[in-house]
Amino acid sequence: MATVRQVRGKWCADWRDDTGRRFIKPCADEPAAYAYLAQVTSQLQKGTFLAPDQLPTFKAVAADWLAERAERVSVATIAGYQVHLDLHLVPILGEHRIDQIRVRHLEAFCRNRLAAKLAPQTVNKFLTTAADVFNYAVRHEYIDRNPVDVVPRCRRVVAAKSVKALAELAAELEDGAVDPTTVLSAEQARTVIAQATPGMYQTFLHMAVLTGGRVGELTSLIWDDIDLTKGEVRIARSVTWAHRRDEPASGPTYKPPKTSAGKRRIPLRPELVAALRRWKLACPPTADGWVFPSSEGTPVHRSTLAHKALHPACDAAGVKRVRLHSLRHTFASTLLMAGRADTEVAALCGHKDSSVTRRVYAHWLRAEHDPSALASLDGIAADAAKG
Repeated sequence: MATVRQVRGKWCADWRDDTGRRFIKPCADEPAAYAYLAQVTSQLQKGTFLAPDQLPTFKAVAADWLAERAERVSVATIAGYQVHLDLHLVPILGEHRIDQIRVRHLEAFCRNRLAAKLAPQTVNKFLTTAADVFNYAVRHEYIDRNPVDVVPRCRRVVAAKSVKALAELAAELEDGAVDPTTVLSAEQARTVIAQATPGMYQTFLHMAVLTGGRVGELTSLIWDDIDLTKGEVRIARSVTWAHRRDEPASGPTYKPPKTSAGKRRIPLRPELVAALRRWKLACPPTADGWVFPSSEGTPVHRSTLAHKALHPACDAAGVKRVRLHSLRHTFASTLLMAGRADTEVAALCGHKDSSVTRRVYAHWLRAEHDPSALASLDGIAADAAKG
């Protein structure tokens, strides 16, 4: 029989499960005890009740969640989740029973990761993964609510010399927006490409800046994707070298774009067509016809392009080192600075819709337009050819 009674001055829910095992749960007050008892009674009727000592740990729930996600997302995404869990969340929260993790534990986790010199936006990504794990636990009725929902997100602290400058910085650092300090200007990109090693490396950097393609999209191109007569490139797939942490590396894997907008055709500027014609004559043949092949006959790895193409060219040009993905941002930001519509830029970049473009490139949309911005891109091929 289930009842609410006082035990040593404390209001408690008192009940037995289907096996006759008795439980007494201390609660804050009488209403809380009745509410808890009603919840337990409902679980007993549905056959979902688990005794506290039967509830799994965060580590166990996370493993089940990851297995479920693996059936629906890419290997690269799973590999990212594994890094979040194996290196950060599980070492700190893993042995806690899932129902015993409180907001204070998660706030302590955030402080711990920030103390380890991780960026606030990185710690927020860990919280997002944790939230998904707790949502899985709610769905499977291990817990009633997700504690991450009320954990404040970490904020990047910036300094500025004026209130106006601080407001501008805050606007630029909106969630998902690109930090303009991490993007090469068109003039800088022009100088970098001119300093790149001629051949595949220079052609790849040239194409990245003048098409805005993602690295995985460009490295998975085959010559049949490029129509040098029409002057356009078809984006139909992407390549990734990611693999699960618990599995050995197995070489490249290919996948279609995430959304229908990702499948697109991008016009090629005449100078880029000329550069591709030159490279096609020198490109080593491969069985699949890769445009940017490695010596093993597979698509060239992005780390090779970063360490042997982009970074040496940045050093030679005397500009800051950036990621390969920054060249995509150079393309998009230059178009927006030149006054091109965000809908056009969204279509060229393969964004799901223009709201993504507006969020990612908020800084350049607010900046004053410069109609001559595209002239810097137009000169890239000429400088590269001279080099």
